[in-house]
Amino acid sequence: MEGFHLLRVEPVGRGAGARFHLRDGGWVDSVIEEMDRPHRLVERGMGGYLNRVPNTMEWMLSEAGGDGCEVKVTFWTDPSRALDKLRDAKASERRLGKGLRKALERLREVAESGTPPERIEIAGADRI
Repeated sequence: MEGFHLLRVEPVGRGAGARFHLRDGGWVDSVIEEMDRPHRLVERGMGGYLNRVPNTMEWMLSEAGGDGCEVKVTFWTDPSRALDKLRDAKASERRLGKGLRKALERLREVAESGTPPERIEIAGADRI
């Protein structure tokens, strides 16, 4: 995942979203639609060619002994056009899975390091 951008000034709760680039999958927009704190989060959005392929990402968190937790991420797309289905098959499950594993590893490193993560800002946010 590269080129991460927030979609609104207050990126908290339902309606908060982001846009990011998957190397083999193009740009993806994702917005939080469902939250069952603290165990489940569902994002829905569009991605792929011309941002016309619906996608869903579900985050499930469960206790993993001690102070840790286990994170399970499921990502799927639902292309309706034949050309989009071909392009979606090219961005294979194996490659997307590898990318998600890398992203989750970076998230784990940030969470376990104890140092605050790099702040993501929106251009012009200080003026609002």
